[in-house]
Amino acid sequence: MTRDLASLVVDRLRIRLPELIGVGGAVDFAEIVERGQRPQRLPAAFVLSLGDDAQPGDLIGTEDWLQQVEERVAVVLVHQDRGDAGGDKAREKLVPLAGRVRAEIAGWHPGPEYGPCHYLRSRLHGLAAGAVWQQLDFQVRFELET
Repeated sequence: MTRDLASLVVDRLRIRLPELIGVGGAVDFAEIVERGQRPQRLPAAFVLSLGDDAQPGDLIGTEDWLQQVEERVAVVLVHQDRGDAGGDKAREKLVPLAGRVRAEIAGWHPGPEYGPCHYLRSRLHGLAAGAVWQQLDFQVRFELET
């Protein structure tokens, strides 16, 4: 594999969804969480690797190994509307934004080694000082060959 899936998704979101003012990765997300703040540039997205799961592998021929792997990433969206302490306006704006993220990632082939991305689920993660945090999970499959 030439690049990790999370980096490929970050690049795709930056290129295809310019309405996302800030797009970052796990390090950026960790800094925000550690400070107990929200991103300064909204709406924002953070792409996090959720790890992978492998199926039992098979020996092909005498020395080659083939194993199916499912890798997952999360896209955490954050939005806030000024003067909306309850977050209702931010949630209303987040719904179509989440739909655009789903449309850009689901079905997309991140690279020749990957199958298409599959949308798995969405969860509202929180509301803090009017900022709404929503996570969308995606999965791709690839073959691990040795």
